[in-house]
Amino acid sequence: MATGYVTNYGNSENDGLSWDTPKRSIQSAIDAGLSPIYVKGYHNESLAETSARHIYGDGYIIIDGTLLSNFISYINYSYFLGLRIQNFDKLCSSNLFRATYRDVIFSKIGYIYYKDDTIERAAQSCLFDSITTELVITGYAIRYNNTFYNSKISLSTFGCNSTYTYSNVYSECDLNIQISPKFQYSLFHNCTFKFTGGDQDADETDYAAPVGDTDDDKLENIRTRMATVYGGSSSDYLIGCKYQTDGDLFIDADNENFYLVPGCTAASMSYKASYVGKYPEGAVAEIPADFTTYTNIDDDGNITDQTTNAYAETAIQDIGKLRHVNTLKALGERAVRNGNQVNADADLGDAIYPGTDLTDGSTYIVRTEAISLTASGTTRDVGETFIASADDGLAFTSDTGYVQEVYLDKPRCVEIKASKTDATLASATWIKLDLYETPYVNYDENGLISAGNLDEGYDADAAEKMYIRYWKARIYVQAQNLPG
Repeated sequence: MATGYVTNYGNSENDGLSWDTPKRSIQSAIDAGLSPIYVKGYHNESLAETSARHIYGDGYIIIDGTLLSNFISYINYSYFLGLRIQNFDKLCSSNLFRATYRDVIFSKIGYIYYKDDTIERAAQSCLFDSITTELVITGYAIRYNNTFYNSKISLSTFGCNSTYTYSNVYSECDLNIQISPKFQYSLFHNCTFKFTGGDQDADETDYAAPVGDTDDDKLENIRTRMATVYGGSSSDYLIGCKYQTDGDLFIDADNENFYLVPGCTAASMSYKASYVGKYPEGAVAEIPADFTTYTNIDDDGNITDQTTNAYAETAIQDIGKLRHVNTLKALGERAVRNGNQVNADADLGDAIYPGTDLTDGSTYIVRTEAISLTASGTTRDVGETFIASADDGLAFTSDTGYVQEVYLDKPRCVEIKASKTDATLASATWIKLDLYETPYVNYDENGLISAGNLDEGYDADAAEKMYIRYWKARIYVQAQNLPG
């Protein structure tokens, strides 16, 4: 299969073989037999099927299910990387849902049934946020470094004999566990539990929070309940795990910032030098307090000239111990644009219908159907982003179409200086890394980082996961908010 490219400003009649001729929809790329398919932009679509397809998010990517029902009708043996899938009633209309997920965000979805029988296709480094009806997990489907928040979860035939799941965070979740699970090095934060499927005639019928005077007592209470239902002793269960009742866990879950608060219970846990959950400790840098230099950003963090990229540089950060770094996306959430904090992927303003003039110099995205700008007659298609100008016309016409202002968009990449041992970073050089990929780097013969995955000369075959203690970063916000 040929590699395909999809953007929300493409055209379904294009061949989809390059970013210059992208398809408009993911489904049109699938129908054309393309794979892997690289996707960027905001998409409001459902897919008929994705069997044996690889679909990769490239930077700014949201698949939104508003006014739709299912994300996919049928899926089998596909691979998804770096997507945000949100606002669907169901993830898949059928219960045959074998797939591999890496760095995927599932947000505000009613029902997910996720089945898999091989470790290779298990979900890793994913966020499951507000799964309201039920997240049903069977087989090997969940592996490690995932975060579950405010969700109802059922684990069925979870262990698959000797399979372990580890380094996950479960916060504010109802856990219906239907077979003896093998959790290791995971954190449970203000959760309730129901254990069934054992052979001790002691299945539980109701959800119950753990009891005890301390979090250690509550963890032991969970272990004892599991031993009662599944047999053995309490020490057989939840090896290396912790329970947390009070205290901060996420930097700002209400605004979808699920990075761990530095020094919190989860941040002190480790399995093979990895963080627990999808996100590591957050860089709690605020504009302007914790950044040291600025270009094209004012003291309030607003971009001063939307036609020029904006830069900000942090002070040196100490993460307290040597760590493998799974993701750098937190750095993309430390900016403000037009008075709005960057918190998810893109913030959109209220719907603006014909009869209200646009603001000269502001960026908009077209919704529902095409619009026509009155001064120039220029047509803007659905999903297209553009900067309003008086020359094109600040008034527009459409039968049912409207626009929304795009307040901001996340930075695309980050430049970093990092070191395992040098708190001054005197010998470190700036390297470039993709915010949306696991930060693999090249090391030189002295063990210093020599190249990031966006640097010219980066050798992917010789790359290793970034392993650091001290770092500082420069981030940029792309001019004009436009994807790409």
